[in-house]
Amino acid sequence: HFLTNRVFLPNMKQAKRGHIVAICSITGLLTVTRSEPYCSAKTAVRTLMRVLRAELRLYGITGIGVTTVYPPFLTTHAGMVKNVRNSGYAKLYPLLKGEKMAQRIVHGMLRGEVEIGVPGFVMIVYRFIAILPSIVQDGFAHALAALKNY
Repeated sequence: HFLTNRVFLPNMKQAKRGHIVAICSITGLLTVTRSEPYCSAKTAVRTLMRVLRAELRLYGITGIGVTTVYPPFLTTHAGMVKNVRNSGYAKLYPLLKGEKMAQRIVHGMLRGEVEIGVPGFVMIVYRFIAILPSIVQDGFAHALAALKNY
């Protein structure tokens, strides 16, 4: 993400238009125990996009959108789909076709959304969990890890 932004952002600034979209993960919002490297990487993507958006505003650069996407599991990887269907995640998050996710991203970009969570309740749940005491947040992290059996 970082290097791609460095390549394309100067041309976007010059043209005063463009849109940067980063695919993150629900683990960029919610902690899942026993997933430290993955959660850390996805949290970094989320932070990178927030900083980029803030810096564009700080320097008065308009016309460039910044959107972070938190997708569910997609049906594009057969092996993972099988594992997800056999896990507890399938009960919480629907498997979604890549085409549907792409449509949702374009729709969100056109509306100027800075964060897109699918399903929609994901962002609400995250914001709720974020205000809970850390001991409760840790319980959620453990519960999410327990759903993962692959």
